[in-house]
Amino acid sequence: MINLLAVRNTLKVCLVSFGLTFALALPIAAQGTYRCQCNDGTYSNSCGHQGACSGHGGIANTPTPGPIYPTSTPAPTARPATPTAIATPTATRTPTATSTPSRTPTSTPVPNCPDERGTVKLGTDADAGLINLTSSTSITIETMRAWPAPSIVPPRNRISPYETTIWVLDATLVKYKLEDDSDYHLVLTDAHGNTIIAEIASPACASGSRFAAGIANARAQFNASFSPTVGGFQSANVPVRISGVGMFDFLHGQTGVAPNGIELHPVIDFSYDTLAPVERLPVDRLPTPHQPHTVAGHQ
Repeated sequence: MINLLAVRNTLKVCLVSFGLTFALALPIAAQGTYRCQCNDGTYSNSCGHQGACSGHGGIANTPTPGPIYPTSTPAPTARPATPTAIATPTATRTPTATSTPSRTPTSTPVPNCPDERGTVKLGTDADAGLINLTSSTSITIETMRAWPAPSIVPPRNRISPYETTIWVLDATLVKYKLEDDSDYHLVLTDAHGNTIIAEIASPACASGSRFAAGIANARAQFNASFSPTVGGFQSANVPVRISGVGMFDFLHGQTGVAPNGIELHPVIDFSYDTLAPVERLPVDRLPTPHQPHTVAGHQ
């Protein structure tokens, strides 16, 4: 019986002597490159190729398989893991509350107020202190229209006694309207058709006036029954009693104006009832108009 082991060893020695090394374990094509021990005790990583261990006495009797590497691709070099960038947390910006500026409370708009002789019309002039608020005198439209017109009308002072007296007038209200200067323009008439103007000022224009309370009272009394508007006159036919301070206005074609420009301005009391008669001064007992009263160097 043929000793197979002896034949194999003999064949192996022959192959080594010719410098040919064959892998006896697996086909080269299938194995690729692997590690084996040479006869001088060293190791070769080229086993599976011709010439493996050729300078080291050939491949040892018992090949020592090492790690197998693909012949076409070199062993991969392990790359250091790229550190994952740690995302720096973005600070969430808290939205800044946009402060809405507080709205300044809007005050009631100041109305247009009388201009020409405005302080005299409203009772804020320096001579207003000459008027006795506790005393009044009854008068007629006819008598007031007969007063002589002053040659000089002072812009900020009063003509005594006409503009320093509270007059009480019984008449008929025939027309009224709201003026651009916020006054109520009233046209009063007597039984003979004589007319005169009376004006109720706006309380908003009378701040600091000696007549502020009377003006507010007269305005409220009038508003209780009438609603004046800017524009054309509204008609009425109402007997009234009006108390007010005399005031000479400049003539400029006013409706109902007296020929001498005298008015009751401001009106400080208004009523619809006919009150008990008060003493009336006859025309021949009325004082002669004086020159404008001088106050603090003004005329």
